[in-house]
Amino acid sequence: MFLTMGIIGTGKVGTALAVLLKERSIPVGAVWNRRSQKAQEVAALSNSMPVMEMEEVVDYSDWIWLTVIDRALPEVVERLARYSCRGKIFAHTSGALSSEILMPLREAGARVLSFHPLQTIADWQQAQQNLPGSLVALEGDEEAVEQGMELARQLGLNPFTIAKEAKALYHGAAVVASNYLVTLAYWAGKWMEAAGIPAAAANQGLVALMQGALNNIGTYGPIAALTGPIVRGDGPTVYQHLKAAREQGIPEMEQDLYRLLGLLTLEIARERGLAGEQLIELNGILKGEVVYGPHNHY
Repeated sequence: MFLTMGIIGTGKVGTALAVLLKERSIPVGAVWNRRSQKAQEVAALSNSMPVMEMEEVVDYSDWIWLTVIDRALPEVVERLARYSCRGKIFAHTSGALSSEILMPLREAGARVLSFHPLQTIADWQQAQQNLPGSLVALEGDEEAVEQGMELARQLGLNPFTIAKEAKALYHGAAVVASNYLVTLAYWAGKWMEAAGIPAAAANQGLVALMQGALNNIGTYGPIAALTGPIVRGDGPTVYQHLKAAREQGIPEMEQDLYRLLGLLTLEIARERGLAGEQLIELNGILKGEVVYGPHNHY
């Protein structure tokens, strides 16, 4: 593939992409950002040219990446569709949006696709470590998708095609696995602090614990990887967690979230073979239907 790339929007994704393209010896012709200083910085990283108007990226490129935020994409597309873009390829990197949002460009004679790396990008430096080997979801015009598959492999990614109707649900799953993992770490850290564990020590311990769980998922799959009181059928321990949360004044929403996640975890435990009285007891505890009195040794 001998195409010159252009990038419109040099935030985290656009910057990471520019650097990755350069490292794989794929030429980047021009980059644009609404903040010219940012475009200049990314141009220096990717041996490309910063331009003042986004239309100039089209002039200097065969393949144009639209790496702006989702809510800005319709305006950018409408603006570019009024320019000369026949024969060009336009790709956006949104996880939730399909290539249909690029319809005005298709009608103007361009080929379009969506190209979403299934990876978290906190900054471009970390992305260079995280991106290689990641999956990337593609859909759009047949010829553009074929070229996108080839490009993905050149970038060290593992491409697959997805139906445009499935993108929102696919992206929802990605948010659960990535963004909500961060939320869980934050939430668990707050509970650790409430238990008297210093924040730095809590963060260090939780990251190691979560990494261990991820390693187990990678090795055994999520069902076999599950450990802890629920899969053991240990109702008294789960009851003590909820009792301590109430006594420590943990917000009701967080207690409810513990119960909800516990009920979802109980479904995994059921698949692992948990049944009978232990299953019934845990279900009751998590739904708030089982309350132990002062004489219970819980």
